[in-house]
Amino acid sequence: MYSSDEVLQILKTLNRATSETYIMLENLLEWSNLEVGALDFELKPINVSELIEDATTVLATMIERKGIDLQVTVPDGVTICADELMLGSVLRNLTSNAIKFTHDGGQVCLRVQSDEAGACF
Repeated sequence: MYSSDEVLQILKTLNRATSETYIMLENLLEWSNLEVGALDFELKPINVSELIEDATTVLATMIERKGIDLQVTVPDGVTICADELMLGSVLRNLTSNAIKFTHDGGQVCLRVQSDEAGACF
């Protein structure tokens, strides 16, 4: 029999896992709509820190399960001109693969370097 604390922990884990799965499915649907031309490609300035935070939040369960030490280095205020859905999808895929192919207890580093350009056309 599980204690109240154990049940609460299990429910929190299930809630987070289902939320992360929902976000990933929603992102996959948006990406597939972009691929078939159902959505417009929209270039706009994107805060890189927020984009990375969103991607790593979706992958938090995978990171915890493998005991990965995730190191994120992003200079303050860095923006990039891109389509947010497509760039988010690419970032999630790269990060997911890095986590998947890193041994348990290993380290994944995400580093951003700014070249001070960054104009959107």
